[in-house]
Amino acid sequence: MPIYLLPLFFFVLLACSREHLPNNDESSSSQVSSSSYCEVGVQTDSLLKYQEQEYRVVKIGEQWWIAQNLNSLPDEVSPADSSYWCYNNLQENCRKYGKLYNFESAQTACPCDWKLPSKTDFDDLLEFIENRAENIFGGTALKSEKEWESINSDLYGFSALPSGFRDKNGNFATLGTQAFFWTSTESENQVYHRALRNDQNLYSGLSDKELGYSIRCVK
Repeated sequence: MPIYLLPLFFFVLLACSREHLPNNDESSSSQVSSSSYCEVGVQTDSLLKYQEQEYRVVKIGEQWWIAQNLNSLPDEVSPADSSYWCYNNLQENCRKYGKLYNFESAQTACPCDWKLPSKTDFDDLLEFIENRAENIFGGTALKSEKEWESINSDLYGFSALPSGFRDKNGNFATLGTQAFFWTSTESENQVYHRALRNDQNLYSGLSDKELGYSIRCVK
């Protein structure tokens, strides 16, 4: 390569854009504008620094997961017409449970070296957990030992909390009893989610994009 082209070459390598993120799930049709900006998280051992906050990270099988619900974007109680919220509009709930995002904001919330997990990413996570030993169930292994009414092992440090959700009318529900996580995988006008309840299962279903759910990021 000619020497005078080297600065341009390295500038292109350093440019960070969501359009360069891999999407390994064929059923995921989410596309983010190439002009959108994302911030790189800084990972050291078991911690990730992102947007002036620290998150625990864990490796489960071949996947790295952020082991707390994401609380990125401005650190403030969001207005009713926002795209992300604190449960009951209380900042203390964002600090404890993370924010609740609609699907549009969820697509750009993760650090640009991470991603919103696809349905397949969650399937792989569940398969790894349940194939490791007999009588190990995804819901029990992924939930925190605290906050839930059920008895859980939090076997891999995923530490899911019962963070509830926000419905399309602005009502908050199921704090303390359920958790809902967006995937990136769309099906017609809806999106697959994963859910935890006070039992041993990890559920899958379809949701409208306007709902407010928690986010975990994966790489």
